[in-house]
Amino acid sequence: MPNWCFANYVIEGDKEEVKDLAEKLMSLEKSKHPVKNDFGTNWLGNAVTLFGGDHTKISCRGDFSDLEYIEGDNKLTFNVEAAWDEKADVWKFVCDKYTSLRYYFYSEETGNGHYATNDREGKYFTDRFVLQMKEGTEYFETKRSLFEYVSEYTGIKVSSIEQVEDALSSYPTDSCDCGAPCFYTIEVE
Repeated sequence: MPNWCFANYVIEGDKEEVKDLAEKLMSLEKSKHPVKNDFGTNWLGNAVTLFGGDHTKISCRGDFSDLEYIEGDNKLTFNVEAAWDEKADVWKFVCDKYTSLRYYFYSEETGNGHYATNDREGKYFTDRFVLQMKEGTEYFETKRSLFEYVSEYTGIKVSSIEQVEDALSSYPTDSCDCGAPCFYTIEVE
């Protein structure tokens, strides 16, 4: 049984290409299973097959949902639930079938503490740090906002990532398996 990774995607590019991709992906929702699978019509392998690929050569264990073509902003947004990671290879393959499309994602696989994005500039996904606590999960765009929050949360003034880790490790709670809040830096690919 895999750990499930949840990812948000934004695809942008030439208006006609974004619209064409949106229409093709939405057509899968209305079709019968193009390829037999356990995920349904929105299986990632169906998207690969739709664009002429071999679903046995690209990891496709997951599906996409919540497709929304935002015409005014000329972008396509959707979510992916997949085994272990965000399956960016699927969307790289699909976007490579067009001349202008670019995809951005943010993903979380909390079981192994995997947080990632390919949005280096923070155009769509600006968070860079994650703090899981008993009270919930907090996200931070900057080190400064992280340092301020951790300083207030623990009562220990912090001004570096190392100090964040030290302050949190000395702040026992039942928020995660290790007994302290869990801190992650979002990997920027």
